[in-house]
Amino acid sequence: MRGQTLALTLLLGACGGASQAGPPVHAAAAAEDGDALPDGAFVQETYRFALTPTPGWELLEADAVRTMNVNASAAMHALDDDTGWGMVMVEHLVGVGLDDAVQLMLDGIALEDARLVSDERVRFADRPARRFVVEGALEGMPLRFEYVLFISRDHLYTLAAWQGTGSGRDLSPFFDAFVLLPGQIGEAVEARVLEATGALWRVHEGRYENLASALQVDAPTPWTLVVGDALSGINPEADVGFHVASPDIWGLVLSERVPPESYDRMHAFLSQSTIDNAGGQVVRRDTLPLLGESVPANVMHSRGLEMTHAVRCAEERCVQLLVWYPIAAAAEARSLFREAFPRVAPLSDPEALAAALRASQRERREIGPHHTLRGRRYTDFAHGLIVEVPEDGHWQFWAEAEARQLVESDNVDLYLFDPVASLHAMLVVEPLAEPLDADTYHRDSVRVIGLPETPAEETRLGSLPAHVSEADASMELGAMRWVVHTTVANGVGYRLVFWGWPEHVRAGRDQIRELVRTLSFTGSALPHGQMQGDGTWVDHRLGFRLPLPGPGWESRDVTPPRLAGPAGLRLFSRGDEVVMVVVVDPGPSGGTERAASIREVTQLVVRRFAQREEGTRELPPMRWLGRDAQHFVMPSGMHALITHDGQQVYAMLTQGVDLEAVSSGFQLTP
Repeated sequence: MRGQTLALTLLLGACGGASQAGPPVHAAAAAEDGDALPDGAFVQETYRFALTPTPGWELLEADAVRTMNVNASAAMHALDDDTGWGMVMVEHLVGVGLDDAVQLMLDGIALEDARLVSDERVRFADRPARRFVVEGALEGMPLRFEYVLFISRDHLYTLAAWQGTGSGRDLSPFFDAFVLLPGQIGEAVEARVLEATGALWRVHEGRYENLASALQVDAPTPWTLVVGDALSGINPEADVGFHVASPDIWGLVLSERVPPESYDRMHAFLSQSTIDNAGGQVVRRDTLPLLGESVPANVMHSRGLEMTHAVRCAEERCVQLLVWYPIAAAAEARSLFREAFPRVAPLSDPEALAAALRASQRERREIGPHHTLRGRRYTDFAHGLIVEVPEDGHWQFWAEAEARQLVESDNVDLYLFDPVASLHAMLVVEPLAEPLDADTYHRDSVRVIGLPETPAEETRLGSLPAHVSEADASMELGAMRWVVHTTVANGVGYRLVFWGWPEHVRAGRDQIRELVRTLSFTGSALPHGQMQGDGTWVDHRLGFRLPLPGPGWESRDVTPPRLAGPAGLRLFSRGDEVVMVVVVDPGPSGGTERAASIREVTQLVVRRFAQREEGTRELPPMRWLGRDAQHFVMPSGMHALITHDGQQVYAMLTQGVDLEAVSSGFQLTP
């Protein structure tokens, strides 16, 4: 997830100081013909602007920029404490006014507890502009965003800069670096996505295929596919998106398994929800091509945009197609629809796709403050709980903050979803404020969900005696079936809950039983790591083993509290000898997004740990973890080795010991 990388960029810096009372009004330049740009300026020829980094700021590489936002054209970040970031986004929005554009931006800000701090009209790049400040949190990380929006030559320019709330950084160097250049806007050329892979989808030779929805999408020129983090930033529930840069046309495909008896209610719900979310009204009816049919569609107008939405319910699935574009470009958009439109069709070869996805998957390695996800194993160290997610089926799973965000609940520890079987599951681990017996806890858990009281049966969760109840709950779209397992041990309540449409739950009995069987409890907290008798440290949370040279070494966790989620720092010392291991998890993004995140975080680790002393020298690379690792030596004599394994970033810092000898024994553990 892109959010974790964003949070890391702020966490790895030394956040501190007081928040500034309010950012200054910026007055970036609008260059005249013949004006010379400073050396080192980045010029974006298509959208006619330049960024000139000031001392202490640096431009990001192009592939890293694209992972930040699908409309991002350039980005910068502060070098000293990694607490300042900024990016420039440009969209072709013919006929959309500045105030409507600002409101669309505000409506789409996906921060927790977001609040508008200030909003004012200013001049920027010699254009009327709106500047506003928003504060909120992303995956629990407090952030402060400053935006400047203006319109030039029928294009909306958005400059966004952000920092950790309370870091006190002056973000004006980013805005001062921007220069609007004279000349005509060029025709945007988007790179076509030809190959990409996710958990249950891929793009292969330009075709999108999804095992969960059993759909494939071909996007003819000039359309480009939108997948991965870029798609999540638009709508995390969507299967796939597609885009034309000029005029600015977007499309989304969303699908969900639905039993036939709920078709009408689901169709009505999806149609009305889209109308409500658009904040507009239906101005006419039209059709869109979807799964080989011309499907009736609602056409809505809102804030200068026209949106067309179609829903098709058949074959136990409701598929939505939503496209939107500026009203002023509606005739051009509809003409393009007639000439070339992305083709959504049934998946032609599910078996081949399933085999290709299995072959492409890498072992999952994620760390949290008190848990790990490694491969298909979830370990809760604080409560001594282990879940081995079965390989049978297509369970996808998320832990801690990600799980809570997806389920929209504050006390979910693990969320699982099988999109092929349309089964959901969540694990809740909650210390009880007062002693409760197992029967009372089970009744309370059933009541919280809103299920009718039904006799509970005795069962087991791992080694513990447990209760299970099953019942249907009436909902707006029809009955949903819930299967609730609970147990209580050592003052902690455990709930493992499954839900879905009744027929999907009935069909998934074997999957439910198998997942229940994978739970195991140790009865006490699990150690994050331990020193073995031969002097080898085995770190269960960070996933490595390190033989230390000789006896007498002490080990301690020195992870700063602000880094306890996405990273870990383990210090080993013996007199004046020091070894420190740093492991940083950029988050669960995939494909090119993850590769860019890895590079970003690697650079952050280099600046934070290897280049913290003036006069640090970079030496020739050393082999570590099967890769050429960056090697630095500081004036103090400390050496630093930094690399990644394609999943996480690793650093080893040593003083008074042989770096090559110690690093050669370092191994990752499954």
